[in-house]
Order: sequence, then structure tokens, then C-alpha cells
Amino acid sequence: MIKLYTFIILLFFSFSSPLFAATYYLDCASGDNADSGNEANPWKDLDYAWGSTSGMGAGDTLVIEDGTCKRNLSVQNNSTSTFSPQISGTDNVEGSGLVLIKARNAHQVTLDGEYASAPETNLVWIYRKDYIRFEGIIFANSDGRALYLGDGGSCAGASTVMHHITVYNCIFDNNAHSYSTVINGKEQVYDIKVDRCIFRNNQVSDPDPGQYVWYHVIYTKGTYWQITNNIFHDQYAGHAIKISGNCYGDDDTDHPSSYDSLPTHKIINNTFNAPTYRTSQNFPIVWGAAHFNEGDGPSADGRPRDVLFANNAFYNHAEDYIVKSLNEAWEYDRTDFYNNYSTQSEYGEDDGSACGGTGNYCPSVYSGNSLGQSTSSFGFTNVSTDDYSLTSGSSLISGANASYAPDEDYAGTQRPQGQVDDIGAYEYVPPSGHGYRLEGARVD
Repeated sequence: MIKLYTFIILLFFSFSSPLFAATYYLDCASGDNADSGNEANPWKDLDYAWGSTSGMGAGDTLVIEDGTCKRNLSVQNNSTSTFSPQISGTDNVEGSGLVLIKARNAHQVTLDGEYASAPETNLVWIYRKDYIRFEGIIFANSDGRALYLGDGGSCAGASTVMHHITVYNCIFDNNAHSYSTVINGKEQVYDIKVDRCIFRNNQVSDPDPGQYVWYHVIYTKGTYWQITNNIFHDQYAGHAIKISGNCYGDDDTDHPSSYDSLPTHKIINNTFNAPTYRTSQNFPIVWGAAHFNEGDGPSADGRPRDVLFANNAFYNHAEDYIVKSLNEAWEYDRTDFYNNYSTQSEYGEDDGSACGGTGNYCPSVYSGNSLGQSTSSFGFTNVSTDDYSLTSGSSLISGANASYAPDEDYAGTQRPQGQVDDIGAYEYVPPSGHGYRLEGARVD
């Protein structure tokens, strides 16, 4: 009898959870939505695959064959976006509850927004969906945000919270919008990971030098964004990242209490290069302040705090400082700045010093940073071809704070290769026989 009960319990959980996750396939060139979606008979349209009728659900994987996926007006889930998922995951474990959307071959699949039906159409719009991971995909040619997280409005209540969205080993290329060009975390979102991605040739569609503060590649509204091992280059916008906080200040209604002890955002081991910005006032980071009515930080006054900057390489920007504030009453409570390397001579706008921790525009912790460095000291392999791997003479080698360095670099190389981790997206790989390389390693 005990064995019978055990069998019944196991059977129940087998059918009530994504224990037996499925893998589906998509071929935007030759697939057919009427087919089963297996490897031999792939679907055709992305909005059908992750729609409400295909059968795909939590824990499942969608493998997209090489090629370009464009808008199909007869199969769309949202009239103001090119692609919009209608399914949601239940946890962050692949094969259990995570919804995984991946290219069969990395960077051989393009989600193309070129043929959107209306101006400023978002390429991918995620609305009230959780635990979704994109892997190895190119997001290109959108005249809206390439990836939009939100409902198009401001902080509207706890029911609109979205969380655990991961973008891994993707490329964002040639996307344009009136201000926020690529990834926009609008409203209440938390636990967003952007890891090992390339951002290139993205631009604002109607640049106005008087409004440069609006031009940014990633807008981190919400709580606990982790931006690691990415390469930002040739961005035709004002800033690479706009820092913002959560919607409701110290009320913390947009994330679980378990996140309260974590940094609002972590910006770690990225490489920034911006030789072709359209405005003279360009900085890697712009600090969002209280100009939004609902407030933008984990504090009652609406200013973002608890941000960790570590091991970033800031190369060749027009201004002399790394961070631009949108508010004169800028505050840096519990904001840490460790082992960053920069051509800029100052950390924050108008701080009037090398920023040892006493100026109005200085972080609460400032340690191990090297500012005002020459471009040659970075030791990149070939900036003209956007190759930001390191040569043996690079000053970035062994310059990182090991407490914050990720386990692997942009290329999947194990960190550290020497005694100490390196600054920037790449870890220097010694000549053959003096180091080792792990491709396709995990991301926590």
C-alpha cells in the first residue's frame, strides 16, 4: 500500500510541475506553425512559439535555427511590439522552470525589427512574465527599444512586478529610439542579468544636444540589475547606462525582502568605449535622480543608492568624468567604487578632486581606482576592429578586485589566469601552456 501511495504522489508531481521539460524548435525561414515544433518539424513564427496556444510553457527550451526572424502581422501577441512572449517561467533552473530562448549557434540568429508597422515599435516586449533567458541572439534594427521590460507606464502597483530576466551572450546592433535605445527596465523589475553581451552601433533617432541626459543604452529602473562582462562600443547616444532605483523608495514593494541586503545594481568587469558619441557631453554612466514623479531610488527621496561599480574599463569618452548626475543634490550612500580603470580624470561631475571620498560627487567607498590613464595603457588588442581582448603589456592585467570579479570573462575564460583577476570584460590569456580556457561556462 505504501508503494502505491508513493507511486500516486510521484505521478501527481510529474504532471503538475515542469519535471519533463520539452525542447522545441523554430526555423523562421522554412518552419510551419501547423507542425509539431520538434527538430524535424520546426515552427516558423516566434510569437506563435511563445504564444498561448503552441503548448510551450515553464521549463521548456526554444532552439532557433540560423537565420533572421521578422515581424508577421498575422501572428503577433502585441500590436506595439514585434515580438512579445505570452509564457512565463517558474524558477531560474534550466530544464525545471526556466523558459530558455536560445540560438542553435551563437550570433547566427537575428531578431530583426526593420519591418515594424509603426514608429518606435519595441523589438521584444516582456510584460508581466518572469524567469526568461535569452542566449546567443542578435537584437537588431529596431526603431524602438530592442528589449523592453514593463507596461509602458510608470510604477503602477505590485501586480506589474517582473523578475529574473537574463540576457546572455547576445548582440544588440543598430537599434534606434528617441532616447532609450536598447534595454529599458521600465517600472517594477528586479533581478535582471545582462552578461557577456555586445552593444554596438545603437543610436538615438532624433538627437538633441540639449537633452543628452536622456540618451542611454541600458536604463536600469528597478532593483538588483547585474551588468557583467559586457562590451559597450560605438554607441551613438549620450551614455551607456542610466542608473535608477526602484519605484517606491524604502517601501521595497517591488522586490522580496531577501534583496534588501544586496546592492541596487552591480556593474562589474565591463569594457566601455565611446569614440563616436553624437554629443560632446558623454559619460559612461548617468545617475538617475528624482525627476520622475514616482521617485527612482531605494530611498524616500527618490535617489538611487547601493550601487557597486567594480573592475570596469572606461576608455575614450569625451568628458573628464565617469558619472554624470541629473540632480544637484546627488547622494552616494552605500555606493562602492572599486578598482576601475579610466581615461577620465575624475569620478563624478564637478567633484573638484581626484575623489578620495570627501567630495559631493564621491562614492561612499572609493578604493583601488586608476583615473586619468592613457589610452595606450589599456593594452587592447585592436580597438579599430573592436577587439578588446588584452595584450601582455596591458595595465588592466591583475588590476581587479577579486572579491567582485565574475568566475569567467566575456569569452568564457576562467578568472583569474594569473594571481589576480583582470579589469574589463576580458581576462588576459597567457601563451599556450600557461593558462586554460573554458568555453560556454555557466552564469550564476
